[in-house]
Amino acid sequence: MKCRQDRVLVHVDRLYPLYSYRLWNKSLMFKWKISGERCLSEFFAQLAADFLKKIKVSEIIPIPPRKGKIRKKGWDQINELVLYLKWHYGFQILEALERCSQEEQKKLDRQQRLEHIKSAYKLKPGIKKIPEEVWLIDDVSTTGSTLESCASVLKAAGAKKVYALTLFTVD
Repeated sequence: MKCRQDRVLVHVDRLYPLYSYRLWNKSLMFKWKISGERCLSEFFAQLAADFLKKIKVSEIIPIPPRKGKIRKKGWDQINELVLYLKWHYGFQILEALERCSQEEQKKLDRQQRLEHIKSAYKLKPGIKKIPEEVWLIDDVSTTGSTLESCASVLKAAGAKKVYALTLFTVD
């Protein structure tokens, strides 16, 4: 019940999840993210593109991976998703954020996530200007702490509105 009482998303102006993280969606996500069935990247990109085009989004900021993730797993699903969005659907990608921490969020409980995430992201060196309205994109929102941390950094850098699109949300 604490999750429903304590608001996590303060700097995120609105979260748009495409699907709930249950039943077949959970299996699909597992196959894509954990089992590495990369053919699903194009499928998820199409779902995201359909939504983003309806609301006329042009520029997207992806949630950056943990340092070493690509070296360890060989790929990052969000990076691949945004590459499809860029090359197949014409969206602009602004890689404005950098992850500072190495720890995986999925290994932490809710309270640990909320504490850990406060300093987990920063603006990439060399990023001078952030658009007034930005869209974050990630695969799943569990507690919302990752999105909140990134939104906080973006608002501190000048964004007026930060929206987030996730493929799934844990509800």
